[in-house]
Amino acid sequence: MSKLRKVFSILFCFVFFFSTLYFLWTTTPLFAFQEAIFALKDHDRETFEKRLDVDGFVRGLVDDLLVKPAYSTPGLTGFQTEVLRGAVAVTAEGLYRELRGGIYRSLSISYLFPLDFSPLDLFSLPAYAAGGDDLKTLLNVAGHAANDSLRRMKMVAQDRMIYYLRSHPQTLAGRLLACPPDQRSQVLAALLGELGLTVKDFKGLDGCSIHSTGNDNEEAVVSFRFYSPKVGRDFLVKILLKKHGWEPWQIARIDNVSEVFSQLELDYEGEIHALMRFSLDGMNQRGVDEEMTSVKDELRRNQGTKAILDRLKIKL
Repeated sequence: MSKLRKVFSILFCFVFFFSTLYFLWTTTPLFAFQEAIFALKDHDRETFEKRLDVDGFVRGLVDDLLVKPAYSTPGLTGFQTEVLRGAVAVTAEGLYRELRGGIYRSLSISYLFPLDFSPLDLFSLPAYAAGGDDLKTLLNVAGHAANDSLRRMKMVAQDRMIYYLRSHPQTLAGRLLACPPDQRSQVLAALLGELGLTVKDFKGLDGCSIHSTGNDNEEAVVSFRFYSPKVGRDFLVKILLKKHGWEPWQIARIDNVSEVFSQLELDYEGEIHALMRFSLDGMNQRGVDEEMTSVKDELRRNQGTKAILDRLKIKL
């Protein structure tokens, strides 16, 4: 009887020990990756979204691939920067929607974006008032015409972006951003293979650091090591995770995109800068003056403002 009790005691100790180890494992940032992978394989959307901040992850990726390098383009005028922000906003939104949709398609979930959305919605302008005092009417008509001119310039810049990317398919930016949507997964798979971001190139975990950010919030950075056949050496990909209190760890974003490009000896930022300069070429003070001429023409054509200008004896 004592031997049986001893056996049960040993078994209980083993069960308790391994149960404790498993519980501790489930509270680690690395467990979030395991759950996300299993959820993806099982098409378990609820668990997948619990372990991956889909919106934040994709937004962060779009920011790192397009928005941040575009905004860092040197030598732009204030007007060019304003045009750039509008054109990039439309392009970034389209890329975000496509990448986000691709993630949900990989989960085999019928998740559709609003069908009535149009990129032009980002440029929607409030209607200007038809009545009011003379100054208000003038300002409304002039503002509407000026905004309409700026919108045209943003759309021209966006068209130039697309043309440039398609004309430079050998660049990383061209390959990533200009391929047809139905071919993007194949292009991306080929590119990841060239750079060394595949399962066969994975060399293991390089480190994991956890720190508190206050108010019961924590962040972790997990580093994974890969071997790149392109440069013939290892490189690191760092993933940022976040958690609050006893909530589970959630994958937030790739934490070192620009560093990855540097490790792989890719001048991706320079490519984006060249793209932006091409797209904004000629959109300078002269362009502003020409657009202001169109604003003046709009004021002259509008019967209400024409009468006001005549009454105030203002010549444009």
